[in-house]
Amino acid sequence: MEGPPPRAGGKEGEEAPPVKKKTIKKKAADTSKLSGIPEDAEGVPPDSKRAPPHPGEIPEDPNRMLNNPLFAAYKPRLTKISQLIWSALLPKRDQLIAQIHRIDYRNEEIKYVKTIIERDARAEYGGIIERLRYAEGVKLAILNHEIGELQKDIERISEIINNFNELASGQVVDPANFMARFQIINENLEYMIAKPFKVTIDVVPHDLPRELTEIRHHLQRYRASQALLDFKDEVIYRLSKNAKLSTREAIEELEKTSSAEMAEWAKLTDKFAAQLKKYQLICFYCGSVLDDGTVNAKCKVNNVQAVPDDFKGYTQEVPAKSYHGNVRHYFAKPREELFRTYYDPEAKDKIAFKTPFHITIELILSKLRKFISDNRVDLHKVFLDHDKNKLGTVNSIIFSFIAFEILRLDQGEITQLSRFLDPAGTNSINYIELEKLIADPKYFESIPIREFGANE
Repeated sequence: MEGPPPRAGGKEGEEAPPVKKKTIKKKAADTSKLSGIPEDAEGVPPDSKRAPPHPGEIPEDPNRMLNNPLFAAYKPRLTKISQLIWSALLPKRDQLIAQIHRIDYRNEEIKYVKTIIERDARAEYGGIIERLRYAEGVKLAILNHEIGELQKDIERISEIINNFNELASGQVVDPANFMARFQIINENLEYMIAKPFKVTIDVVPHDLPRELTEIRHHLQRYRASQALLDFKDEVIYRLSKNAKLSTREAIEELEKTSSAEMAEWAKLTDKFAAQLKKYQLICFYCGSVLDDGTVNAKCKVNNVQAVPDDFKGYTQEVPAKSYHGNVRHYFAKPREELFRTYYDPEAKDKIAFKTPFHITIELILSKLRKFISDNRVDLHKVFLDHDKNKLGTVNSIIFSFIAFEILRLDQGEITQLSRFLDPAGTNSINYIELEKLIADPKYFESIPIREFGANE
């Protein structure tokens, strides 16, 4: 196996002279490392200090290197690794470093918050301990004062005993001295024997402030109270929900019952009106309804001896020719087609006439005008108070209530007026039109004559 080729400039077997180390900047070294270009132990790429070919050695051909399969496989892989390092690995390292900084910052946050909580806890519990020590000091001061008073009494008793022993048990008995001090000793003795002292100890340890125990007790009560409040809120919610459902059902049932009742009354009214129609009499000449005001009044139309040929009259029965021109009414049953006739305002040549139904409506409107004028009723305000949507309409129930309770109409008049204002039976009364009819009597003439019994 052959060894490495000799260094340039030396003979075979001799060592080559030492090569001076090149100074490479740190940035260039880092760049070469990151780029993936291999270096030797000195930090210099091998290509930069490759020795010249040995004399007699054929130098490598660059074209030959390009045609080398190993070099062709080496170059793209080197480029790929270098690109991965620059595009993915280095950003990944930066992300890891940034994550470390974020974790360190979170550690500092935790320590800071812990310090605040610890400071608050120390301040709170330090206050508890200080208040406990103060209460303890008050109790101990009272007890020490009582001990001091008792100690003084003990010292006085010991002094009396010592004085007595000195006078009575000495080697030389001196009766004169004893008798001289007897009175003082006896008074002190009786005073100390009779002096009371407090046997009960009023200061007890059980009333020392137990704030921590109270806090725990309040916390337990709070939890129980919170559970009770949650239960109460749930009960109130369920009751209110059931109440709303019950109220809604009751309102729906009431409206349904009222609508059915009003429908029955309407049918009954229509039935009676149809029966009344059979017995209702009107004038052949003018169409006036027979009542106490017209029975003896003069007919303004029957004032000529000859009736026009195209005049058919308003009744089924035709009076004799001798009756014409006597200025009197001729009452008979109205013709059936009069109850189904409309007034066409566009047909100017057509004679407009009123049916008994419309004469009744005019009488009701006249009655309302007088009542509103006499009692100063603000009809618009009355209806507006009951019109929640402010659309100018109310249903038949509200209209019947207002007409009966405020306008003092009877049930028959209410039914007739409702049928006139709502001929299609839509259960919607336009009170704006009623206000116009009451305010302007001529407005009645400007609207089409509506069909009698149109909602049958």
